[in-house]
Parts: sequence; C-alpha cells; structure tokens
Amino acid sequence: MLVRKFSGRWCDGFDLKGHPTGRDDLSVYISKKYGVAMIQPPRRTRTPRGVHVGSTLSGVKRAYPGVRRDVHGFWGVTAPRDHRASYQFEVERGHVTMMALNLKDQDCFN
Repeated sequence: MLVRKFSGRWCDGFDLKGHPTGRDDLSVYISKKYGVAMIQPPRRTRTPRGVHVGSTLSGVKRAYPGVRRDVHGFWGVTAPRDHRASYQFEVERGHVTMMALNLKDQDCFN
C-alpha cells in the first residue's frame, strides 16, 4: 500500500500507492522509534466528522470545537479517539487546503 520515497536516519517517507503526492511532498512518515508519525490522506478523504479539503474554517471549528492555530500557522486539535494524535489542517482564504493525522510525540518533522 506504500511506495518508499526516501529513507532517513530517524524516519522514512512514503506515498500511498495510487495516490502520488509529487516531488516535494509525502503521504506518510514512519518513525523508526515511534511508528507511523503522519498520514496525509488523499484529497477526497473526510474525517469522521465530515471535514475535508475544501471545508470552511468555520466548519472545522463546528466539527472540532477545540481546534486552535499553532505557531506554524496550522489549525490543530487532539484526535477524538486517540489523545496521542492530532488532526492538522492547513487553511488558506478560509478553506482547508490540506489535512493530516499526526502523532504528537514523533521525531520526523516539526
């Protein structure tokens, strides 16, 4: 289901088979220490509460009332079923342009 794009000292990067992300992006980071650290699903994917690429920021806030903007400019909230993970949303001009599920404690990226 995964296509390796790079191997690093702490993490490896992959794309989902059948859903290439392009040259400078990845779908999955896997930490050698922590396991799956990030999943950026295909654009048509929806969270269990219906948020998807194209959703409005107000829709994200309704679905996930605890969502907050972080120091990097992304909107994030603890995943409802796993306190070790969080949803991350990139929002431009009031609409979601990217979303991911991230492990909070990981060593692959910021």
